Amino acid sequence: MVLTSFTVSLPAQEVSIPDPSLNAVVRATLQKPNGPLTQSDMLGLTNLSAIFRNTTNLQGLEAAQLLVSLNLQDNRIAGLDFPTNLIRLEFLELGEHRFPHSSYQTG
Repeated sequence: MVLTSFTVSLPAQEVSIPDPSLNAVVRATLQKPNGPLTQSDMLGLTNLSAIFRNTTNLQGLEAAQLLVSLNLQDNRIAGLDFPTNLIRLEFLELGEHRFPHSSYQTG
C-alpha cells in the first residue's frame, strides 16, 4: 500500500494598507520595502511605533492579529474605527492626537 501526500499551495492573501505613512512604517518594521504585504507578513508584526507620521487611516492593521504594542502618538486619524480583533494588544498610545477638522458646524 502506497500513501501519497499532496500539498496544496494556496496563494498568499495580500493585505492592503492604503494610508501611505502607515504602509511605510509597517514595511520598515517588517523590513519588507517591496512586494505585496501578506497576511503572513502581518502576523509577524508584534510591535509598531508610528509616532508623528500624519497617519489618517488604520485600514489594514486588522491583519496584524498578534500585535502587542501600538504607538500612534501625534497622528491625524480621521475616526476611531479601531480594529477590534487585536486581542493581544496590551499597549496602545494615542496621546497628543490631532483630530482633523470636522465638517460639523454649529449655529
